[in-house]
Amino acid sequence: MEEDLLPPLIANGLEKVLANPAIKDYDVAENLSNHAIILKGEYEIYGESQLLETAVQLARLAVEAMPDGHFNRMFPLNNLAAMLHLLFQRTHDTAVLADAARICKQIVDETPEDDGTWTGRASNLSVMYEAQYNVTGDTTYLKQGIELMRRVVGVTSEDHWERSGLLGNLANQLNSLFKRYGDLAVGGEAIQFAQQAVDCSRPGDPEAPEWLNSLGVTLHEYYKRSYEARVLELAIDACRKSVAKTPDTHVSIARRLDNLSELLQSSFLRTGELDAMVESASLAERASFESLHAPPVSRMAAARNVIRVLAGRELWERASQVAESAMQLLPIICGRQATREDQQNSAIHVSGLAADTCSVFLKLGHAAKAIQWLEFGRGIVLGYMMDDKQEPEALSSLQQRHPALAARYDTLRLQAQAPINAQDPAIDVLRHQRWRAIREMVSCLADIRKLDGYGNFLLEPDFDELVAQAVDGPIVVVNLTDIGSDAVIVTPNGADAIPLPKARAVQAPSLVQRAYTRFGTARTALASERDIYAEEDGDGDDGIGTSDEELTWLWHGCVKPVVSRMRENKLLGLRGDDGDDGDVLSRVWWIGSGVATALPFHAACAVVATSDDGGCTVESAADQMIPSYAPTIKSLGYSRSRAASCGVAGRAVNAHRVLVVAMPTTPGQRALKGADREADAIKDIFASLSPCQVLRHPTADQVLACIPGSTMVHFACHGSADLVDPLKSRFMLQKDGDRGPAADSLTFSMISAATVTHDSSWLAFLSACSTAAVRADRLKEESLHLASAFQVAGFVHIVAALWPADDDACTRLAALFYTHLTCPRGQSGYASPASALRRATLQLQSEYPNRPSIWAPFIHIGA
Repeated sequence: MEEDLLPPLIANGLEKVLANPAIKDYDVAENLSNHAIILKGEYEIYGESQLLETAVQLARLAVEAMPDGHFNRMFPLNNLAAMLHLLFQRTHDTAVLADAARICKQIVDETPEDDGTWTGRASNLSVMYEAQYNVTGDTTYLKQGIELMRRVVGVTSEDHWERSGLLGNLANQLNSLFKRYGDLAVGGEAIQFAQQAVDCSRPGDPEAPEWLNSLGVTLHEYYKRSYEARVLELAIDACRKSVAKTPDTHVSIARRLDNLSELLQSSFLRTGELDAMVESASLAERASFESLHAPPVSRMAAARNVIRVLAGRELWERASQVAESAMQLLPIICGRQATREDQQNSAIHVSGLAADTCSVFLKLGHAAKAIQWLEFGRGIVLGYMMDDKQEPEALSSLQQRHPALAARYDTLRLQAQAPINAQDPAIDVLRHQRWRAIREMVSCLADIRKLDGYGNFLLEPDFDELVAQAVDGPIVVVNLTDIGSDAVIVTPNGADAIPLPKARAVQAPSLVQRAYTRFGTARTALASERDIYAEEDGDGDDGIGTSDEELTWLWHGCVKPVVSRMRENKLLGLRGDDGDDGDVLSRVWWIGSGVATALPFHAACAVVATSDDGGCTVESAADQMIPSYAPTIKSLGYSRSRAASCGVAGRAVNAHRVLVVAMPTTPGQRALKGADREADAIKDIFASLSPCQVLRHPTADQVLACIPGSTMVHFACHGSADLVDPLKSRFMLQKDGDRGPAADSLTFSMISAATVTHDSSWLAFLSACSTAAVRADRLKEESLHLASAFQVAGFVHIVAALWPADDDACTRLAALFYTHLTCPRGQSGYASPASALRRATLQLQSEYPNRPSIWAPFIHIGA
């Protein structure tokens, strides 16, 4: 704790605590707590994080110094909870939020319900529960908050001065539940309480515009499911009144303008009246560009709205300006120095923006710029992880070489996105501070970009660096959004855009149409042996590509036009003798974006002709190329840099180590009969080639200890892609428990942080379900799955599954893959993993010709 931050009175109280850590003295506790409040106030004015952190420390000391059973013991606890919540709003650290919620619950539990302070304290706890739901997606928190708010509203008198706020909070929480499940009865109840909040607002109540805004938003959500015209009219009226009552300098003006703009879009779609669309565009632009007092997240949400409005009017040049301005807010919202969990939470707010921006620039014919912005705005967290494994760059490099300028930028970034309480007495000062920080950041960035080597600091990546990654074969980027459907072929000569009119939603199978409608947020869970059932698995696009209809659409709508263009430009080798490892065929790397993020391009195929004798002619992607995937072009470059330092190709195969992890049984899960057979088959294949170690029923720590130095690692076990936090996606292993074997987890975070031997870590085969899938709805574009965890760790090649895999098929595919990998080269080395997987997949397809869900899930990711 910095001494110069502490006034003498605080220092005096602190000295007493340090001299006697077990001290229980009310005066000391009150002194520390009051001065924590002072520092909190200074933080809200100046925005310096050290002030808030010191305030939290003092508040904790105050709680510890408060005598047990003192009548005013809740005073320091309340202060600490408030400060922790403020700290969470700054850092988005979920552990801080959990601590704040725990303290709030303690306060509520120790306060009698007939105490006059109970309603306020219970309402605070409800807000904490709602925040936990927003971060985790766990509806248990939301339902706890609603139950608590019902009790609060029930005991609050009709004329209580806080009643409108309490009703508004309950309405908002019910609306969140309505959005999650779509129950019209819940939606109707949310409207009822939102209207009551508006009705009982007192004249001059500064929160009245917020309750009007909430009413409009709740009505809009109901309209989206009921399509009742009167509901939409009432929603527009409420939001118009809210905007009319909100000053232009108010912290919430951008959000309220954006909500009204969205309502007017809905009105245009219903009535076709152009005036509604024109007004919607005007409001959205005002929210995005003129509301510098608003937080960047609100401005970015407004920007996504205005992009769609302008796209509806085909004003592509203006839409590109909006998109570019919004993209430049990304480094502010999702900072490099934040924790991984915080970066994920920030990435949720920008989900889909890069794909939208790509679509807009492709409409203008600017393919290179479209790819640059797509790379800038997708896979942000994954990119940060890879940077941490490599030499420091961008901001971390600036911190090393120009620490003062880096510190100035980081301070301004935090001030620009700092939350503001609309009821704070210092709100005018805080608004000005945010406005000033945003203005000063422009100047700061200009100063940084004047430095040698920093001309492109936090801007889109250099296009020449991107096309250089296409040296070993074309990179095909498929970007499908509700704005446009396109593919871009990236080669060392540039970027070639191909419109994909047959890939649009109107021509797509129903599952793909839902993915378009929800922009990739829907899911289906396929029941399969190597998948772990998760609560709230619902319908969606986890299985796109598991039916012949979908693969036919994918071939005609997307892959065939790309193949035709590549053949025209002589980018694909002719089908012929594949040689030892299939390298006569050209390598092609696929990157999906927007709705295309998880599409199985390698499996695209269609019957194009039939004969009288029942035969048919099939066209397919696998006949044309050796397909691979990459989350982003940057990630492909990362794998290539690892390949350059990997010495596998230069050593005899007996110098390599193979590690197999087999879980034929798993506590709490179905038995995998194929896991043992799979392990034995791999061991037999490598018997005369490379040392092979099989770990049956290992712990996570045992596996992590064996990964460094292993040339190949193979997992035959249950896998789970986490529905909320991809960093918690895991392989299910086993450890000793008090009552016998217990489940153990090897998570994304553990794998990505592993220290591997870069000259030998070559291949990871993840024979488990959904190991290349992201089920966290709004983090799909981040590509944070178990396969990318091994990529971050340093493995050059990864084989993983896009959806739940069949146990027998996993065993068969693995045996085929390793046979093709090791033969006919034998002792001289291994074949290309991408080619070996292609051959194994084609053979499995011949055995299960009408079941793509069986033969198609596995893909190759990497160099």
